[in-house]
Amino acid sequence: MSVYHDVEKEGCRTSIAEADHGDEAASSRSRKRSYSGDFRRESPGDVYINDSRPSSTRSVRRDRSASCDREYNSSISSQHVRSSFDSRITESDQTPLPRNDRHTMHLDRDDPGDWAVNHHLPNLIARLDEPDTSFIASKLNYLSTKIREIQYGRKLGPTPMSTSSTSASGDGVRFRISFAEVQRMRIRKLQSQLVRHVVKMRLNGSESPGWEQKLEQYIKALQDHDYMESRSKSIRDPFLATGEYGVDNYVLNCNIDSALAKDITKHVDSLRPWDVRPAGAHDPITGTRGSNVAKTWYRGFKERIVIAAAGGAFLVGPMWIMVLKNGLYASLISTTAFVAAFGILMAYFLDEAKDVLASTAAYAAVLVVFVGTSNP
Repeated sequence: MSVYHDVEKEGCRTSIAEADHGDEAASSRSRKRSYSGDFRRESPGDVYINDSRPSSTRSVRRDRSASCDREYNSSISSQHVRSSFDSRITESDQTPLPRNDRHTMHLDRDDPGDWAVNHHLPNLIARLDEPDTSFIASKLNYLSTKIREIQYGRKLGPTPMSTSSTSASGDGVRFRISFAEVQRMRIRKLQSQLVRHVVKMRLNGSESPGWEQKLEQYIKALQDHDYMESRSKSIRDPFLATGEYGVDNYVLNCNIDSALAKDITKHVDSLRPWDVRPAGAHDPITGTRGSNVAKTWYRGFKERIVIAAAGGAFLVGPMWIMVLKNGLYASLISTTAFVAAFGILMAYFLDEAKDVLASTAAYAAVLVVFVGTSNP
């Protein structure tokens, strides 16, 4: 009876070894299973059967060994999966991600900050292309200078389109840093940390410490990014440190040396002429309240003039055509063309579909009245 008991325990130990060590344990098992005077064969259930024993004894031993395997099966599976996940979490050899030729970094699941920086590295600093120096651009620059003179009540020096002044970073090159890109980098880092918390909770079936705080930080970061996007429509985007402005250019050049300047390969277009005015003539970083109100009013005034001109053209244009080309086909063709153009224009400027439909229908009704009066 002790021989059966030993064989039974050996079968359980062999099953555990196979679950933990795979083929290596299975090969070592074949060297261990030998008893003097007995010839044993392996059953389909990995139970060693002594052929010298009666068949009833062999069946009892098989049943007891199978129950032993089932007893350890659930615990082995859970321990194996858990240890496998832990090894994946702590293992340093990760699957490499797409990269450029100079920067290689793998995601550290516990601290993804360095990976997030490396992921956004090419977009952190960009080199400014020189603005257009055409005749039209120079005239617009002159008009902009005159508007600033009226605004500040004093004569300003010329604002050339480009400059060749030397700087710490290079020969007259200018740069731009977008803090919105830094915010996107922070969102990516928080997303990686939040994914880590969710995977832990799914595996362990329990709370991961700090997941609620990470979720709140992630939501707040998205809200901040939406605010930064809305401020990009301002006259001057406060989340851009750009060399187009004199003080910003000075700050950037004091921090970017020649070695870093040569390493920056991304180029962006200039949004305005480069400012090279004297230090005392530079505008405040966010502008004064009075100047901001004046600039906002002037921008709205220009928009209202454009809208008034477009509205008048859409009403007066078809009226002239219907009067000068008095005919049914001329009236119908001009009405169809102007209504289609007006609908496309409304679809571009309006956000709500119902507003587009209402404005287009109202305009079409006005033109229908013109058609009726011009063709009695």
